[in-house]
Amino acid sequence: MMSHFDSAIDYLTKLLVQQSVQQLKLNNIELATIHNDLAYAYRESSSHSKALEHYTIALDLKRNRVPLDEIDLATTYSDMGCLWMNMNELEKARNFHQEALTIRRRDFINNRSDTAMSLNCLGLVHAYMSELDLAKNCLKKALDIRQSCLPSQHPYIAMSYSSLGSYFELIGNDTEALKMHEQALSIYKSSLPPTHQILKGSYHDVGKLCLKQEQWQKAIDHLKAVLTCDHKHSDDAQAILLSELGQAYSRLRNYQRALDSYQEALIIAKNAKNNTLISELMKMIELVKTKS
Repeated sequence: MMSHFDSAIDYLTKLLVQQSVQQLKLNNIELATIHNDLAYAYRESSSHSKALEHYTIALDLKRNRVPLDEIDLATTYSDMGCLWMNMNELEKARNFHQEALTIRRRDFINNRSDTAMSLNCLGLVHAYMSELDLAKNCLKKALDIRQSCLPSQHPYIAMSYSSLGSYFELIGNDTEALKMHEQALSIYKSSLPPTHQILKGSYHDVGKLCLKQEQWQKAIDHLKAVLTCDHKHSDDAQAILLSELGQAYSRLRNYQRALDSYQEALIIAKNAKNNTLISELMKMIELVKTKS
C-alpha cells in the first residue's frame, strides 16, 4: 500500500516527465516548487540522496529567479537544513538554517513564525554540536516569539517545549526535560488527532524519561499510549518500545506482563535480525523467569 509520500512522489515525478517531453509548459517558479515538494516527500520517506538532488535543483532555480524572492528562498534553505540534520551533517545543517534565519529576520514583523522555526531548528543543531549556550539562547528565543504570536495551544509552541526537553536531556537535567516534554504532550493532545505521528513521539519522550526517573506506572501508561497510535512502527522501534515496557513491568514486580512484553519484543527483534537487541532481551527474559 502506497503512503501519501509515495503518492506525492509518483504524481510530482509524472509532472516533471511531462515537462521534459513538453506536454507541460512550466516556468522556473513552478519547477522550483515541484522540485522542492518532491525533495520534501523524499526526505520524509528517508530517501536522502534523492531529496538532496531535488532540493539542490530547487535552490538553483530560486537563486536565479528575477526578481529574487528571498522568503521563498529561505524556505528551501530551511528544508535543506532539516535534511542535513537528518543525515547527521550538522555543520551543513547549521549553515543552511543560519542562511534561512538571516533572510527571515530582515522582515521579522511579517515572518515571526518562520523566524521562530529557524531559531528552533538552529537551536537543536547547536545542541547536538554541544554548543550549549547558543542552543539554549536560540530555543528560548523561538519559544518567546511563538508565545507572542500564536495561540497558547498551538502545536508549534509544543514543538518548542519538546525541543527544550531534548536540550535538557542532552545536558543531563532529566527533571527539567520531563517537565518540558509533559508541557509539549499536553498541547499536542489538545491540538492533534489522537493517532498523529508527532503525538506518538511525544508520548514516547515522556515514557522514556519516566523510566529513567523510576516512575514505573507513569512510564507504562505513556509507553502503552505509543502502541495505541495508529502508525506502523519500524521493527527495531517496536521491539525497543516493548522492551521498555517489560522493564517497567519488571520493576513493578508484574513479572508475567514483563515476560510477555520481552517475548513479543524478542520475536520482532529476531525478524529484524537485530542481534544486539536479541542478546539483551534473552538475558532479560531469563532474569524475569528467575523472579516469577
